[in-house]
Amino acid sequence: MSEDSDIFAAGKLSTLLSDAAGRAGEYLAKKQDNYDARHCIWPGQSEDSRKHSRALGKQAKPWEGASDTRIRLSEMIISENKRILKTVSRKARVQCVPSEPGDIGKGQIASSLFDYVRRVKMQDEMAAEHELAIDIREMHGLAIMGIFWLEETRTEIVGISMEELETMAAEDPKNEALAAGLESLSDPLQDRTNIELLLTLWPDMKKRAAAAIVKDLRETGKASWKRPYVAFARPVWRALEPFTDIWFPPGLFTIKRSPWVGVRELLTVPELQEKVQTEDWNQEFVDQAATKTGQFIAETSLQQLRKLTSNAGDVMKDYVEIFRMFFRKSAPDGTQEIWEAIVHPGVTELEGKRQLFPYEHGNLPFVEMPRERISRVLLDARGVPELAKHWQSEIKAQRDYRGDRASISILPPLRVPANRGKLNLILGPASEVPERKPGEFSFMEPPRFDQGTTDFEKASRADADEYFGRRVPSVDPSRSMLVNEELAEDHMAHLKQCYAQTWQLTQQFMKTEESIRVTGSIDQIVNVSRAEIQGQYDIQIEFDVRDLDLEFLAKKYGFIQQVLSSDTMNVTDRAGLTRELWSWLDPRLAQKFVQSGEVASEKEVEETKNAFAQISNYVEPTMREGVNFQLRLQTLNQILQSSPKQLERMNADEEFKVGIEKYLKYLQFGIQQQQNAQTGRIGVSQQQPSLPA
Repeated sequence: MSEDSDIFAAGKLSTLLSDAAGRAGEYLAKKQDNYDARHCIWPGQSEDSRKHSRALGKQAKPWEGASDTRIRLSEMIISENKRILKTVSRKARVQCVPSEPGDIGKGQIASSLFDYVRRVKMQDEMAAEHELAIDIREMHGLAIMGIFWLEETRTEIVGISMEELETMAAEDPKNEALAAGLESLSDPLQDRTNIELLLTLWPDMKKRAAAAIVKDLRETGKASWKRPYVAFARPVWRALEPFTDIWFPPGLFTIKRSPWVGVRELLTVPELQEKVQTEDWNQEFVDQAATKTGQFIAETSLQQLRKLTSNAGDVMKDYVEIFRMFFRKSAPDGTQEIWEAIVHPGVTELEGKRQLFPYEHGNLPFVEMPRERISRVLLDARGVPELAKHWQSEIKAQRDYRGDRASISILPPLRVPANRGKLNLILGPASEVPERKPGEFSFMEPPRFDQGTTDFEKASRADADEYFGRRVPSVDPSRSMLVNEELAEDHMAHLKQCYAQTWQLTQQFMKTEESIRVTGSIDQIVNVSRAEIQGQYDIQIEFDVRDLDLEFLAKKYGFIQQVLSSDTMNVTDRAGLTRELWSWLDPRLAQKFVQSGEVASEKEVEETKNAFAQISNYVEPTMREGVNFQLRLQTLNQILQSSPKQLERMNADEEFKVGIEKYLKYLQFGIQQQQNAQTGRIGVSQQQPSLPA
């Protein structure tokens, strides 16, 4: 393919954006309809939810001030679904499972590290972007989550002096280039060599800065430069709305196989200029793009913004619209490559940057999140407003009818004789209406109340509630559970893909030192090979949506207790089960407060030893509930059996003996209480353990 015919050639990528926006007109219109239905927006609205001729631009019907109710059915359904899905993501159990069965221990370390990444490094930003993605998905039917590795840079002032360079040369006598450079610094004719030397010593130094440093060193013996450094490095999520934040071919089946994708960024001019230093963008491109403030291809999003804020247009005029284009090209050897380029629709001859996409997971950095699948085309997925707006309109019509009927019932039209002439009547409580003859004025009879309008509204609401599986009395609980399970499972499938790419970026870019600091393990979890990134781990995400029902959770807990009581072989991992029960209640509390079985046992043993030491010093130890009485009794036995002198002391020291016996009774009573509960279930008591003689 020649350069001229290559649609991905430099300077041609921006044409893909404008072409896609033109072909997506039907989808953009659907988005606008969904937005209007959700926010109850239509022409001629007034702040008081009444119809006024001045706002409509025509005569208000059926009369001036008639009801114009806003029914927020779509908003209610979207909000309920958001709460469900946010709870699912918050309470779901996420694990990194190794592909090799022998790597279970390594998988636990990986899970611990990934949990740190999600809950510490990404927590606030990820929660906000996750909520926004759910909102986009529920409103428009499709959201795209972008998963990127972000490195935020800062600058520091670094000083350089001739003395420091001389010290470096003395410490490294084999560096002949450095020694030669020190001699040539005084010669302006050798500046090119001197600049190359500095760039070798400090690879992150820019050529322009090196030239200035060479001059300052020659003239003053000292110099300084602004060196960028990475202040924060972490994965980031970005919730992307189709044809507002992200562009792709409108007929796309899946984002994974898209030939190209464009992601929109809005930058101020200073932010744009900073990209020259931080991401090595082309200066000429940046200068031309900086003249395009306030010029956007994404007018749809701006129109929506203006409906929410009166000054949105003034705010947006200071931004420059930049696109990161991701596209697939065939390499000379026939393999497929993913490239990244920085473009501006108004700068057609230049690009900000072009490079092979560096992510080693080998995929485009996006996860599609459709609300439903009714065809192969992604954009065919429907949002809640599109499905609910007809029920919403039906309810509005009945509500407006009843509102207008109430208005006309409170103050019906007044019958007035045609020959009465012009009247200036004030109607209201305790007002007086002068009559020339009795019965001259009378109110018209208001229309009779029609119970059918209430039934009609209830039927419309019931249909909507049943379709969306809302948890209301009119909907069968089994149907609500079925719909919500499907909602949660689809969302967890999307989250799994998001987590998978997030973990792969962590494996590639996180520093080994940070991994060791977090996990305490020297196992090579990060900075691994491409093969390990692409296939070493699988992400598992688990959550039972029925656990959102506290009544079901209580029944589930009771059933587990019954199973435990019949576990005569003690095959149940009770410590693991306790952690699982806590995670049902709140995974964050489980992670923060639930100890491993080994740690808990060690703590019980240590506290028993401390209690024995206190008794030995004639101090009564703390005796509390909720401890492992059996383990503490075993520990006390071991202490006494391992030291014959302690048994002799019990016979010789009455106060010490009383202290031991009192602590023993406390432990035995605790064991007896547990056995009483067991006896009530199985009908057999067990022999009480005792201290050695």
